[in-house]
This record gives sequence, C-alpha cells and structure tokens, in this order.
Amino acid sequence: MLETRRKEEKYLISVDEFGRLRQKLAHYIRLDQHGLEKGYLVRSLYFDSINDQDLCAVLDGVETKSKIRLRVYGTEVPDRFVKLEYKQKVGVDIHKRTLNLAKNQAESLARGEYRWLLAQGSALAVRLYAKMTTEVYRPSVLIAYQRLAYHYVPGNIRITFDTNVNASMIVSTFFTNQLPKHPVLPPDIGVLEVKHNGFLNNLIREALNDLDVQLVSNSKYAKARLATQL
Repeated sequence: MLETRRKEEKYLISVDEFGRLRQKLAHYIRLDQHGLEKGYLVRSLYFDSINDQDLCAVLDGVETKSKIRLRVYGTEVPDRFVKLEYKQKVGVDIHKRTLNLAKNQAESLARGEYRWLLAQGSALAVRLYAKMTTEVYRPSVLIAYQRLAYHYVPGNIRITFDTNVNASMIVSTFFTNQLPKHPVLPPDIGVLEVKHNGFLNNLIREALNDLDVQLVSNSKYAKARLATQL
C-alpha cells in the first residue's frame, strides 16, 4: 500500500493563464518524471454510496470529504494493475492510500463484487470492504482528462494542470479504449492543482497571486456528476 499525506490547493484557470504561470516558473520547475511534454491521459472510475453521500459532501461544502476511485494512466487499461485509491480530504489536507489491483480485481469491483477485498491482506482493503458494502457503494461516473505535470524539486512541490475534462455514465467503458465524450469544463478552462508538504515556496505563491485567481473547491468528480445528469 502506498500512503500519501499532503496539502492540495485547486484553482480553476484558463489555458492562457496557465501558459503565463508556466512561463514565469520555466527556470524553476521541470516535467514530472512520469510526465511528457504534451502531458498524459488520466482516467478514473468513481464510486459513491446509494444516496450519493460523497457527491453531497462536495455540494454542501462539508469540510471533511472522501472519494473512492479506480485510476489508470494512458489510453489503455493495463493488464498488470489498476490503482484503487481512497482519498480523504479535510480542507486542503489530503490523506490518500493506494492499492495496486490486477485488472480482473478492478473489474470485479465495477460489478459490485467486494468480498475478495477481505482476502487482500491489508487494513485498507478491509476498511474499503466494510464501507462499500454497508453504505452500498457502486460505480457512479467515468472521468478522463489530459494532465500536464511539473515538479519543483527543492520544495518537493507538484504542479498539475488538467484540461479536456470529459465524463460518461457508461462506466463499463473504463475497461476498454473508449473514452468519455461529455465535456465537463469549457475547452479553454482547466483545473490547476498545487500539492505540497505544508510549505509553498514564495516564488510559486507570488506567481499564483499575479494570476489573480482564488483558491476554490473544484471537484472534477462533482462537476462530472452534475454535467452527466443534465
């Protein structure tokens, strides 16, 4: 199990604004080790309870929120493993725990078959089994987007910019090469995320302030759910 604790700040900004930010920070940030010059595709299959408690927590502005999702990178679902992530958030504080699943295990989750989690051998798997069964979790929406990722090495700060955010209620296509086609954001708007361990370098903070943007709660999951229900 991989466990991460960080702070995460989100901003909704235009592609042009991100271009200006990247230009200001060009000499200080570098492409993430897993990143490409044009970015890479991220696909997530989100689960929610039968009464949509995770969606309601976002819409109601609840301070403490959580999400359960399957995630893959690239255009194809790998045969080796799919990430199962349990992400809890209090304000800007993030606690994310990740399990690597075989593709057939991920497929069973999407079918609502959770019992095998008990034999996974980790406390996280047992906790997710209890939560997903007692609260009746099921797949709710598929989201895909293009991500540019950068790293500011001295402060271990990660900066990502997500564009072309699309969603689909046909969650079974997560395990195919078919991508969702329902736009969640305008084509010239993206989600900027700045992730750090508690100290944000003044250079980056000043660059953000120069953009005249405000820290907001921009859950791609909530936006996708609303967009696909219209």
